[in-house]
Amino acid sequence: LYVAVELLHGAYYLDFEKYFGSRDKSTLRIHAPQKFSEHSEHATWLTVLDKSAFEKRGLELPLNLPVGINEGGNKDIEDRFFVNIPRNKTIANHILAKENFLEVIDYDDDGRSWLPLPAIRDPIESIRLNEEWWGQKHDFIALPYIPFFSNCDGYDSHVFLGRLLEDHPDCLSVPLNKVESTNEFSFTRKEPYSDRCQDLILQCTYEEEIRGSSEKFRWFEASSGSNLFHITRDAVTIAAFVPSNEVEDWGRTMFLDKMRNSYDLIPVSIGDEMGGFLNAIPRVVELELKYYQISSGTKRLVEAAIYFHDLCTTQKQDYFGGSAKILDDMKERDILPCESDINGAIKSDNYELIIQYYPLGWFDLLNRFEFGGPVYFFFYTAIGLTICLIGGSVYGINRLLTKFRHPPPFQGWQLVALVSRPQIEGVILAVIPYMVVVSTIHTLFRHDGVLQFDSLHKNWMGSGSIGDDEEVENAMGRMGSAFLVLGSYITLKGSSSIIIGDETSKNDHVVAKRAHFIWASLCLQAMILCLLEFSYSDSYKNDIYRYVVMFKFGQIAFDVILSHVIRDKLLIAPLLVLIQMSEILVTIGARDFVEFTLSFLVKISLIVVQRLFIYPFIHTILTLLPRWNLLARHSFGRKALTRKEKKQREARWKKVNENIELQTEGVEPLVDSITIYSVEKTGGILLPFMCLFLMLLYRETEIAMNYNINQHELLYYGTFAFYMIIWTCIVDTFVLSSQEVLYGWRVYDYLSYTRWRFSNRENRWNLLGKFDESLSYSFQSIDLLCFSSQYYFILALLTLGFGSNIFAITICLRRKYNFLADPVFPIIAFVVILCCEVVTVLCKYLANTSVPAICWRGIWQVSRVQSTMDDMIAAKLAVGEGRQEDLEQERQELLALNSETFRHNFVEKNRPWILQHLVELITPRTLQGVGADERPLADYLRGVYSNLMNTSTATKCAGDR
Repeated sequence: LYVAVELLHGAYYLDFEKYFGSRDKSTLRIHAPQKFSEHSEHATWLTVLDKSAFEKRGLELPLNLPVGINEGGNKDIEDRFFVNIPRNKTIANHILAKENFLEVIDYDDDGRSWLPLPAIRDPIESIRLNEEWWGQKHDFIALPYIPFFSNCDGYDSHVFLGRLLEDHPDCLSVPLNKVESTNEFSFTRKEPYSDRCQDLILQCTYEEEIRGSSEKFRWFEASSGSNLFHITRDAVTIAAFVPSNEVEDWGRTMFLDKMRNSYDLIPVSIGDEMGGFLNAIPRVVELELKYYQISSGTKRLVEAAIYFHDLCTTQKQDYFGGSAKILDDMKERDILPCESDINGAIKSDNYELIIQYYPLGWFDLLNRFEFGGPVYFFFYTAIGLTICLIGGSVYGINRLLTKFRHPPPFQGWQLVALVSRPQIEGVILAVIPYMVVVSTIHTLFRHDGVLQFDSLHKNWMGSGSIGDDEEVENAMGRMGSAFLVLGSYITLKGSSSIIIGDETSKNDHVVAKRAHFIWASLCLQAMILCLLEFSYSDSYKNDIYRYVVMFKFGQIAFDVILSHVIRDKLLIAPLLVLIQMSEILVTIGARDFVEFTLSFLVKISLIVVQRLFIYPFIHTILTLLPRWNLLARHSFGRKALTRKEKKQREARWKKVNENIELQTEGVEPLVDSITIYSVEKTGGILLPFMCLFLMLLYRETEIAMNYNINQHELLYYGTFAFYMIIWTCIVDTFVLSSQEVLYGWRVYDYLSYTRWRFSNRENRWNLLGKFDESLSYSFQSIDLLCFSSQYYFILALLTLGFGSNIFAITICLRRKYNFLADPVFPIIAFVVILCCEVVTVLCKYLANTSVPAICWRGIWQVSRVQSTMDDMIAAKLAVGEGRQEDLEQERQELLALNSETFRHNFVEKNRPWILQHLVELITPRTLQGVGADERPLADYLRGVYSNLMNTSTATKCAGDR
């Protein structure tokens, strides 16, 4: 083998003479990647370029692509070898430099070596390529070097990843036997000890014509967030890189093709802080590579990004003939003209390429979802145990400090089963048909769906041909309009289901009430849209805990306002569920996953404080406000009053006090507390399905994109929300039990009673029944639904409808789509409504069908045996119907309802109302009758009245819980 060495530049004469003048041999060094994978020899990370990405963004191809000349003399893809002529010999031959075989011929002011040789730029005609270079066979290529950086010290046109990261003299190269990897099951804040390149600077030169414009965007003109290329997540072997058959080519194998559009490729995008601009170049370009040191010899790339710094405009100064408008625009962006010579021309084409290459620690890897499923399962469990500890501590403190002589016992899992079953049943009954319709809409109206309107413009004024990008944008906008129709349909159907007129109600009154409810929901949806847009900002991410607290108090204020405006808790509940779900959803906008979980802990703590103290405190203030108002009027009003005015004042005072006594001692505070609990729980159950919805419409809504969360990561947020449902049920049990020992509310007894009422209802849809007029008007509708599965069904369904409207408007805003101007919108509306009607008919059929073979008896069937609770339980015992747990639960409910303590306490709690309305229940005709003890009814009523007046709770009766 003969090797000829030729001197090409006179500046190297002294070194050439010193090295080759006294010896007839040299050193040939072959570098192969060794530290990317311990399982595969010479495996390395590869960069991947996709033809469609360049066409979509209008980017110019890199000037360092593998170019060869085929037999016809045309440019083709080089697939044999590369020849580079590095201009920094100390980097290219650092082993020889360390052995003092080379001399440094000059120094800068800081004593650093440099070569006073200008960079040799390849002729632009020889390296500039067009789309024909891709050929007809493949539309992608994988490279072992970094594209775009085409002329750098020590590497020339090809900066190979393996050689740069493993072999550069300024990088820390840790021997394999001394590498400290990150164990996913070993929690530690210590950073792994592994290879790193911190502030590694390469002197590079633009080979692009930076002094002029180009037909397409060049890489340094790409806007922030643009993906320039991809890097493989794991190292790729030589066998996967070279072709194995005639169909494959060098860097274009089937194995590499399968990686495209998957999470096996890491995007290399321009940082959000500063992107590129036309007529501007960055003087400093930073490439950041973060990796996971899995084992001593295996690395996995986690993140990659490019940042532009020190931008300057290529426009000449105005006195050299530059554009004043462009210069003013650049000045507004703090971009000044590049350094120029006396003729106004740019003095230098050089820029610095800074390499940041380092391993990530345990917490950083956890935030980026690099660990396996068991790690996150244990992490979720730790969060669940923490919130249970919060709830258990609160109950323990209240149990120790209770003022009641005989506090109720802790029901535990019985209470969990009592409250959770209707919640889960109702939400599932709402979610299943909703997801069926959503899946159908997505299948019909997506870009490659069944119904395609590619040839139709999105407005009546459109003309000309429609490009591929415009087709995709139109399809996304039309999908948004479809979901808007779906949300409107659900809202109309849901409002007609919860606002039902009776025989005495006027139709106009019912219509007006529905209209007010829909208008309130639209106003709330607009506010939620503003909240979503704000959650994308850095201000929200940097101070998320403060905003979580602010949003929670905002929800409380909104609840108080709606209570006075709508005055029906059943109509307020779905609006509050939407707020609750939105509050949890925007916490995804936290900077990382750990911060998201911490904000979740803050939210749970606020919910506990809110339900135990804040809401009762606000209810007390609102209840006593009329009394304080009267006292203020008495204090500052006229002192001298007539006898008639004094009598009227005393009557008002008496009425106000009676109303206060009814509101404080009646069942209203308990119902209000359970309503707040149901709202928060429904929002938490719906959150996983909203995450699933965002995954399905990831590109259309761009909500997760704005949070810098990909579809894969969104799955972890959804599983976290789903897993937390179990733990929040336990926390809710502690909170409800705390309310029993803190305020004396019989939560378990009331919920048992509502369950019995729902089981023995007369109408299939319970809102068709009669209201309990002993309650305040605000609570009559919600009490009639008995906090049953029907109640949670209508809450979930309306919230899903509201959420569909919000996501639909978000899609339309992102795509700049006006559904009213689209000629296809009537067709879309017809198809969506038809789909909804078909699903509705199918659901009604399934609800009315009974299939004994699979134990399916339909949904919400009314019991045909109308009898007492004792008779129903006896019948079940006789035929062995139902599970043993259910029978035991009903026995306990029966004992609670039939106990003397329950009846005694019921009369005591409702005594003011009974005394107030006793006169209204008695008419002259009834007084002529005979009482239960066969005495005249008047004498019997006097005895009842006396017993009511003498009722006391000082004694403890048998059967007390």
